[in-house]
Amino acid sequence: MKVYNFKTRDAGGRKRVSAEVVWETADRPTEEIFYEVDQEFADDISCNPDAFFISTLIPAMYYGERRYTIESEVCPALLQGAKDALRCLKLWYYKDPKIEMELEVPVRTGIEEKVSRNSACFFTGGIDSYATFSITGIPTRKNIPVILKTALLPTGWIRTIRKSLNTYCHF
Repeated sequence: MKVYNFKTRDAGGRKRVSAEVVWETADRPTEEIFYEVDQEFADDISCNPDAFFISTLIPAMYYGERRYTIESEVCPALLQGAKDALRCLKLWYYKDPKIEMELEVPVRTGIEEKVSRNSACFFTGGIDSYATFSITGIPTRKNIPVILKTALLPTGWIRTIRKSLNTYCHF
C-alpha cells in the first residue's frame, strides 16, 4: 500500500483533508480517504500524515499488503506504537505471524512550526481510551506535553448518552 498526495480543500462548505491510497498486493481500486469538518471547526483540522498513517496501516495488514509506504513523515512515537500493536495483532489473529509487512515510513526529526491549538482523541470507553487519558500531560518529546482538549465520541452505540452530550466534548 502506498499513501500519498495529501491535500487540503474546501468540499461544499466543509474543510476536507485527504490522501490517496494505492493497493499494491490486494485487488482493490485506488481510493481517496478523507476527514472533513464543518467550517466552524476548520481551524481544528490539519492535513497531518499521522492520521492517515494510523487509519490505513491495519487495513493494509488485513488485506495482505506486503509493503506499506507513506510519502510524508510521521511521529516516531506513533510509528513505534504502531509496530508494537501490529506484533500483537499478528500473534492474535493471523495463522502465520511470520508473514511480515515491510514498513517504509519516514519519521519526523524536528518539531512542526505550526502547533495546533487543540488536540483530540476518540473516546470509546475502552482500555485504550483510559490509557490515552492517563498519559495526558506526560512529555513525549523535549518539553512538549500532550494535552487533550477534545474527545470525539462515536455515538452509534452509545445512544443513551447522546442526548446529553454533543459529539464534541470539550475538557
